[in-house]
Amino acid sequence: MSISNYTFWKLLNDQGVEIPSIQRDYAQGRDYGKIPVIRKKFLEAIIHALVSREKLGLDFVYGKIFGLRNEEEYKRNKKAIEVLLNSIKTYANSIDLTIGETFVEEKDFKDQKLIYLIPLDGQQRLTTLFLIHWYLAKRLGNFEDLSTLKNFKYRTRKSTENFIHLLCTDVKLDFKLNLKEEIINQEGFSNTWQNDPTVNSMLNVIEEIHKLVDHNYSEQELILLYEGLTTEDLIYFDFLDLKDFNLSDDLYVKMNARGKQLSDFENFKAWLFNKIEQENLIKDNSRTDYNQNFDVSWNDIFWNAKSKNIYEIDSSYFEYFKLSFLSHFIKEYSAKENSIINKNANGYYINSEVVDLLVKKSPDFDFEKFFDNDVFKNNLQTYFRFLELCKVETTGESNMMILDSTLEEFFSFYLENDSFKTFSQFYFSANIISTNWWQKLYFFAIQRYILKVDKYLKQYSQEELNHLRDYNRIISNLIFNAYIDSPDDFKNNLHSIELLLESLDFSKSLIRQIDLISTMSFPKIQKDDEIAKCELLVNEDWRTPIVLAEKHPYFYGQIKFIIDFSGRDLDEFQNIFNKINPLFRKEILNHKSFLLQRSLLTKSDYFVSKSDNKKSFLKNTFGTVRERNENWRQIFNDDNKNKILKSLILDTDYDENKLEISLKTIIQKCIGSISIDGISFENLHYKELYIRCPEIFNYGRENLIQLFNNHYAYQLNSTSTIGYFNELITFYIKNLYFKNVKKVEYNFEIGWDNNPSLGINNYIIKLEPSNNRITIVEKSINVCEVCYNIKEVVRKINNLTNEKSKELPAN
Repeated sequence: MSISNYTFWKLLNDQGVEIPSIQRDYAQGRDYGKIPVIRKKFLEAIIHALVSREKLGLDFVYGKIFGLRNEEEYKRNKKAIEVLLNSIKTYANSIDLTIGETFVEEKDFKDQKLIYLIPLDGQQRLTTLFLIHWYLAKRLGNFEDLSTLKNFKYRTRKSTENFIHLLCTDVKLDFKLNLKEEIINQEGFSNTWQNDPTVNSMLNVIEEIHKLVDHNYSEQELILLYEGLTTEDLIYFDFLDLKDFNLSDDLYVKMNARGKQLSDFENFKAWLFNKIEQENLIKDNSRTDYNQNFDVSWNDIFWNAKSKNIYEIDSSYFEYFKLSFLSHFIKEYSAKENSIINKNANGYYINSEVVDLLVKKSPDFDFEKFFDNDVFKNNLQTYFRFLELCKVETTGESNMMILDSTLEEFFSFYLENDSFKTFSQFYFSANIISTNWWQKLYFFAIQRYILKVDKYLKQYSQEELNHLRDYNRIISNLIFNAYIDSPDDFKNNLHSIELLLESLDFSKSLIRQIDLISTMSFPKIQKDDEIAKCELLVNEDWRTPIVLAEKHPYFYGQIKFIIDFSGRDLDEFQNIFNKINPLFRKEILNHKSFLLQRSLLTKSDYFVSKSDNKKSFLKNTFGTVRERNENWRQIFNDDNKNKILKSLILDTDYDENKLEISLKTIIQKCIGSISIDGISFENLHYKELYIRCPEIFNYGRENLIQLFNNHYAYQLNSTSTIGYFNELITFYIKNLYFKNVKKVEYNFEIGWDNNPSLGINNYIIKLEPSNNRITIVEKSINVCEVCYNIKEVVRKINNLTNEKSKELPAN
């Protein structure tokens, strides 16, 4: 095997280049993914080297030279054939056969002109170099050199071969603004060539070269550029001639099939190690042997975290550096009146689109543009250090296993899913790409803590692990009960966590340093919740009951209302939680008979006031913090409303062990205690209708009512009367008494000036809230009857329909 220093021009003059039919299409001119960015950077690097007269090496080109080598093989084989023929003659004579005079003619060595390189690797770079040479030669009118460029051949398609031949002939080009279009319009250019991906790619690269060179350089400067290519050998590559190996075409096929560009991570790693060496970025290599650990113990963190059906970890490893850098990068944000102000950092403008590139897996992510700055370089050692502190050990329990185990108690509640059950699986696998702002903040809260302690997890004492466990519980509750929807939210809360860690005394648990919690930027209601729990957790007996309550799927770490209900008595706390626990689980929240809502209304009106005379009977969804805060937490955290809840769970008929039966009993007792059908409309509270008719809860997407004179209720389908709405009393009558009577129709309305109604043949039945009555109007003759309670309305409808409705209560 021989290695020699070559330039493209020397290669063409010595032998020529032939891209074989088994090679892939030329790809550097494609216009998708990262290719345009890579192409432009490659061309700019070459032009810069030529302008500055600096040498630029393009790495290895592997190939096999044919022609001369074929002749040598031919001579060796000639001797073997002559020996074989002599043996055949001798054998023939022994069996009485005669072979006539035979001889082997040798080709004239001087006639052997076909000497060329078939590249095994380097096709893309060689083709780009050909196009740069062609552009400058053509632009400068060096027609003899164009003849030399014909020694560059493509055998992949006839169209590609013909296109290169056209370029190297004496076609006239004016090098106008759109050179690509000018070439396509040449008489010798076949329209079918545009179906050839290599031709299209070459045209795009030619156009890119033209944009970079045209109007930027004088003719004299172009001559200097060309001389840098052809005579000064500024652009070179290391040529590895594989002539010492007997390589079959099969190897070329296999190698080409395997051939692909380096992954983003491989390119990043090469760039990173080069930067470390050039700029001495790792100051104390004795603490972190990055060169060895990068591919071994740190690598194992990602390998152990991946899913069983995943066979590569490069993308996860790469995303770790992006995620780690995010926290430092995003500090360049400035917030003013909830908007983000661009701030220049090392020549790179920060905005939300830029952040999107960091937090998402994107083919357009340019790591050099992001990472080649002081922010990344100054913090690189901390990114390495975190991996080092968590690294996988060859024996015993690893650091990462200890971390996973310590965090498991609350990680399993807030973050675990079917695929990722531990901290390491969540943050050191492919999942890292899809984390939201809450999850990203949690990662940094843990990362910063580990870095602050700055010791291997295996070296933590049990007390230190307990401190980490307590910190994890508190910080998880704070993070996952805050609104962190944007980079600005993220930045503010991360800053708060960093201030906490700066002030934290790591020799004692955070539960004994509650003054630090109160100064954080998280919502006050959650900070108060954590402080109340910390005051109790000084007594270790409280820990298990509190954690159990915090991990309730609806309470979600916010349980101060239960502490308040209990009077801070441990036994009473457990009793209250046992009673309230099943009440806010899906089985009851989503019960088709709305048992929770109706049983609460038997105690008082729990509906929560909204703006513009609106009230909500609350949604049962709790997939996000916002959904919890805007619904049942408004009951938990309102001192007046939560008394209704407390009254329910302390009802003598309430039994958490037979919850559904006990709630039905409470509701039926309320219904049986009084008949509302004879109560005048002006004295009838809307809650009584909901208690008796669960079907009316089903109307509307937003669970809202709008009140007239703070008394009469209208159910809204959306958020206002701009959409459809009904009037509650008439809707109640329809659903409770005439649900299956087709003659009785309900007329929903749009617009507050219109009044929803019941329709029966030619009659309209509707509420007049200002007069505290319901009118029954015969439309054709405008005859009006009035009713002042439900009983009267139902009897009138029965008369109109000649059908018997559901019986009115006797009392």
